[in-house]
Amino acid sequence: MTDPNPITSADLLRMLHTRYSDTGWAFFAEVPDRTAGHFRRADAVAISLWPSRGLHLHGFEVKVSRRDWLDELKRPEKAESIGKYCDFWWLVVSDSSIVEDGELPSAWGLLAPSGNGLRTLVKPTALEPLPIGRPFLCSLLRKFAEGQVPRVSIQNKLAAEYKRGEEAAARMASYDAEDALKLRDAVKVFEGATGLKIRWSDLNELAQVKRFVGLTQELREGAANEALALAARTVKRLRDVATALEGALQAKGSGDV
Repeated sequence: MTDPNPITSADLLRMLHTRYSDTGWAFFAEVPDRTAGHFRRADAVAISLWPSRGLHLHGFEVKVSRRDWLDELKRPEKAESIGKYCDFWWLVVSDSSIVEDGELPSAWGLLAPSGNGLRTLVKPTALEPLPIGRPFLCSLLRKFAEGQVPRVSIQNKLAAEYKRGEEAAARMASYDAEDALKLRDAVKVFEGATGLKIRWSDLNELAQVKRFVGLTQELREGAANEALALAARTVKRLRDVATALEGALQAKGSGDV
């Protein structure tokens, strides 16, 4: 049965990155053996940065199908282009069944997914690497540069965002000042109409304002209720008059016959 969520090369590279993500490692994906011309590449390399870890260079070949793995076996020079500089070389597979018994080169290590990470199925044997040539060194440095953000770019971005924040704050202050003026004018109109003086530090005054507003609402509601009651009484009187007229007309009609 086909796996509905197969592990991809990108998934394996993310797992590798996680495995070699602490400050003791420099990790690069898709590394060519030179910066120009015809080149071969490793799917990833990791360099240990602390003497306690040996300052070793690890190379990785990623495979997610048996067909790709068999093609790799037919072209050993592909891995050798970068493997010759590495202290250790690894094959990283999406499933251990991709590699059958006796197929893994004797010095290679083998990694496969386990949970959210990678598990070592075969430990690699230490190689005797050649000194890193300048073409490959420049390739590594280019990869490093591509992953960096220049300090001046960070400073310029911070300055631009700071300026934008200042401008936004100035606009908000302007809006607040405009709202404050409108509120002041509204308070003056209210004080003139009610005779009340609003002093923000005087809670009693504010309580009076609240009571006043409540009374106003009650008066409005009372007036509305009274108007409705009057309308109801008027409708009832009109209905009574209509009924009386209808009776009178009926009586008159009977007399004419």
